[in-house]
Amino acid sequence: MRQPSGAADLAAIGAVRPLDPAVELSPFDLFQALVSGESPLLVDVRGSCHASRGGLRGAVVVDIEDPAALRFPPDAALVLFDEDGTVAVDLARRLQARGRSGVRALYGGLALWRLAIVPELVGDTFLA
Repeated sequence: MRQPSGAADLAAIGAVRPLDPAVELSPFDLFQALVSGESPLLVDVRGSCHASRGGLRGAVVVDIEDPAALRFPPDAALVLFDEDGTVAVDLARRLQARGRSGVRALYGGLALWRLAIVPELVGDTFLA
C-alpha cells in the first residue's frame, strides 16, 4: 500500500494552501458524495490528451479553450478537476462569478485524490 511521505508530497501538488470551501471540495467530501449517490457531474478540465492517462470514472472531458465545452445546465452540480487543482479552482471561481453557484473544484486535483483515497482500502470504483 502506498503511503504519502508527508509535506513534500503535498507541496509538490500545490495542496499546502488552505481549502476554500466556497469554491473547493475535498477528496473525502467528493468520495462521500459519490458513495451516497449524490453524483455531481465530474468534469475533467485537463483535455483529452491528459485524460487518456486516467481520471475519475464517468467524468466528462472538456477542452477549456472552447467556451462551448462548458455549457452545462445552469443549476447542475459540477466538480471540476485537473492534475493538481490549480486550473480547476481558477475556472470554478470564474464560473461562480458568472452565477454558477453549484460549481466546485476538487481540492488538490487528482494528485491529492490519489493520496487521500487509497484504492486498496476503498476500491477502485471511481477511478477510470
